[in-house]
Order: sequence, then C-alpha cells, then structure tokens
Amino acid sequence: MYIAKSVAKPAGISPGSASPKKPNVTIFDFDDVAYMPPRDENGIVVTENIIMKPGKSMHQVYMTRSKTSAPYESDGEEDSMNIKQSFEGQHPGNKKEIREFIQNWLGRNVGIIHETCDGSKDMVGTLCAPLQLKPSGQDNNDGRFHMLKFEAFATSQLLPAIYEGALTLSATPIINAAIQVQLFKAYPVVSPSVETVGIAIQFQDGLTLLHNDTVTIVGLGGLSPNFIEEGETGDVTVILKESSNWVSLAGAFIGFKYFKSGTVTYLIEQSRG
Repeated sequence: MYIAKSVAKPAGISPGSASPKKPNVTIFDFDDVAYMPPRDENGIVVTENIIMKPGKSMHQVYMTRSKTSAPYESDGEEDSMNIKQSFEGQHPGNKKEIREFIQNWLGRNVGIIHETCDGSKDMVGTLCAPLQLKPSGQDNNDGRFHMLKFEAFATSQLLPAIYEGALTLSATPIINAAIQVQLFKAYPVVSPSVETVGIAIQFQDGLTLLHNDTVTIVGLGGLSPNFIEEGETGDVTVILKESSNWVSLAGAFIGFKYFKSGTVTYLIEQSRG
C-alpha cells in the first residue's frame, strides 16, 4: 500500500530538462507474452521480467533521439478520471525494412519500452490498455521519414511504468528440465520431460547473473511436469515460500531473486502463480 510522503525537488542543476534517450526503442506484442509481471505495491515499478512465449522475442526499432516522445493525457469528470498513454518517434529514410515493419505491426496490441542514457527504462502500454501503431510518412524535398505513433484506444488508471526487468531480444529458449537448467540472462522457460515421471529441476549457476537480479521460470505443462523443491539443487540453494514445491504446469510461473553470499548462491522465491 502506498504511504503518502512529501516529494522534494529532484537533484541536479536543471531537473526538468530533457532526458537524453537511447535511439533503439523496444516493442513487444502482448499476444507473445507468456507472463506479464504486476507492478509493485506503489503502482509504478515493475521489478520482475516480462517472459515471452517460446520462440517469441521483443524487437528494437531505431528512432531519432530528438524526435521521440512519451506523453500521457488524463480526462474525465470528478470520480471518473482516466489516463491514456502514448509514444511516438521518427524513423529516418524510407527503406524496405521499415515499411515492412509498419505493414506487419498494424493492428497489433503492443507495449513500448524506451531507455534513457542513465539506464532507466520506462514502459508504455498495459495488458488491458495496449498501444496500437498509427503511422504517417513524409517523402518530399524537405526529407524522408516515417512517424511511428503508438496510441492506446482504451483508457486506464495507470501511468507509464518503470521497468526494471530484462529485455528479451532473442527467441525465448525451451529447455528440457530433465537436465540442469543454467541460470543466465535470457531467463529460461522450463519445458517438462514427457518421457519420464516428473523430476526435481536442478540449477547450474551460469555466473552471468548479478546479485539481486530477477529470475522467472514459466511452466509448459505436459504429461509429467517437473518441479522445483526447496534445498540444494545443483549449484544453488532454493528457498521457497512455506517450503511448498512448485510444479511446471502449463502457464504456471515462479519468480526468484538471485543472491550471492560469498561462494554460496541462493534463489529466493518472490512470487508464483
């Protein structure tokens, strides 16, 4: 629950000045998402990872730094206030690749993640109020470019979020959990072994995660779903809520925090569903 507190002037010489943005903007289709993590109790920060379905990924599109904008608007009467999120950016030129992108992303329900040069990431669009592409183009003596405007047709009570999870820019792997699952930045999706009785999943520390990183695992079901149990499993020690095993049923998920204490590695459960 949000606890009301004062909001002081932000640090810096000119805190209201424009924040430089990275030019590669990340876009994903909500239909390709296996698990959309919730916001925290204060309603803004998403700490867990968006998990894409097997074989699906997020994509990046170059947009001119000075031509990107992520405004939001509010409207409505007293006691019925709504917020509409949006994002727009300009892609230079008129090459085949950008025209194919526009053609094939029309009508999709998408989310946008854009990054500032200080490393923070904002996410525009929600599962229930996604964005849709409304493009326009210019090709004349003054220049050639495409304006990519993404608008939400539905409204919500949510502002754009701060996203602290990972960007999945390559196809999500399917890993046979009958062998050890390596912990790595791609955040694996667990595929059960259907030839054998469900077995306990073992973890191998891939040494690419940082202390306090989030690891989210999604089950794919099957005849004999495997499970995660508490205790030493491979290279890590797993700590589960109430010591209750997690079973990799279709669509089930479990989120961990990755902790390092000396030479010992822990996965501590944060959420499941």
